[in-house]
This record gives sequence, structure tokens and C-alpha cells, in this order.
Amino acid sequence: MAEETKKTTIRRKNYVGITGYLKENTLECVKTKDGKDAIRGNLIIATSDTEAYKVQFYASHFYGNGNENSTYKDLLEVLPSRTMSIAAYLSGNPAANFQTAAQCSTKVYVRAHMEEYATKLDNKERSIVTLRGDSVKLKTATDTRSFAPEAMFAVDMYIESMSEETKYDKETENVEPTGRLVISGLLPDYRGIMNRISFVVPAGKLADFVQNNYEIHDTANFTGKLVDIEQKEVAAETVDDPFSW
Repeated sequence: MAEETKKTTIRRKNYVGITGYLKENTLECVKTKDGKDAIRGNLIIATSDTEAYKVQFYASHFYGNGNENSTYKDLLEVLPSRTMSIAAYLSGNPAANFQTAAQCSTKVYVRAHMEEYATKLDNKERSIVTLRGDSVKLKTATDTRSFAPEAMFAVDMYIESMSEETKYDKETENVEPTGRLVISGLLPDYRGIMNRISFVVPAGKLADFVQNNYEIHDTANFTGKLVDIEQKEVAAETVDDPFSW
């Protein structure tokens, strides 16, 4: 009798959660080439007057199997006609400040994941990390939990490199270490596609802990506050799947 084997798929973590004020809203209802309903566009979520995050959305009304897409239903509730963004409020109240506009804006919670794609800028290949939206919900304070704007991430990364961050000093013309640690590696998304992304670890105890406890080729879980997203120059290459064990 042939022995039956069962294949187990391990789902790797690639999660971003943002709670904040709806700063800009470019969602729109569109028709696909085959005439089906879809919603596309961006939501920019502010967690303060200096921190905001753009999340890209695209959702068709139905999946290929005929089931309704829950993300599409989410997006219907936050179309521009049903929400108030900070930008929309300020356009009608130009004398208002951020605090006033934020309090009058729609509060939301967005769940997203990180994706990398390459583009050309000034004839140079650039790697850009984007936030792709998975769901969005209206957010309100409750009796047990207050409204707390924040942007957090949790990822499982296959570590390809770790190095100390350096900064060029124009006055001394020297390259000086910042004390921060740069970790680069691979993150899978929900489709199993590999995304090469770098994280910067703050100087001090946290950077020391990572250096002392992780090595190249380790698969590690990292969580933290999402502060900023930058683009970088890249070289074209093929990425193998290190998670296929």
C-alpha cells in the first residue's frame, strides 16, 4: 500500500497594522476590462501631524470562485462620499490646524502587508517598498479602549545581511557609524512571492541584542513601530525561496 504523505504549508508573518486619522482618500469604483466591479485607490493614514502612511488598495467585487470579496465590502464603507479626510476638511476650512482637522476626520484601522517592486528613476533601478491593503475598518473609542493612533509591524524575515549603519559627515568628510543596525532579508507575501526588504534597528540595547542573538541565514520574527519607508538602488537578480523547507 502506498504511503500517503501530507504537505504542510507554514504561513509566514508579513503584517502591518495602522490605526489613525484618514488624511487622504483616493478610492474609486471602477469596471475591469471584462465589466466587473472593483475598487482601487489609496488611503493615507496619519498617526500624528508628522507621520502618515500610504496604503494601496485594489479589490474586485467577487473572487474567481464566485464568493464575495470581504475587502471590497470594507472599501465600500470608506469611499470618499462616506468619509471625511483631513485633506477634504482643510479644503473647506483652510484656517484650521491639523489637530482640529484630525478630530473631524474619519478614524480607521488598516491591515496591510509589505511588498517590494522595482522601478526606474533617472535611469537607475530602484527598489520601492509599498503597503498593500488587506482590510480597513472604521475605528472608534470604546468604554474599555481609547483611540490610540499607531503604526506597527510584525514580520518573519530570512536574514541575508546585517551591517552597521554609517553616515557621511560633510564637515569632516568622514564616514561615521550611527550606532543603528541595518538588517536586510526576504519576506514572503500571501502569494509566496519573496520581497527583499531592509529594516533599521535603533542604536543601543536593541541593536546589541539583535547582533548578539541572530546570524545571517536565520529566520527571525521582528516586531516594532513603523517609522518611515524609503527607496533604494538595486541590481536585478533572481531570488530563491528560503522558506521552502
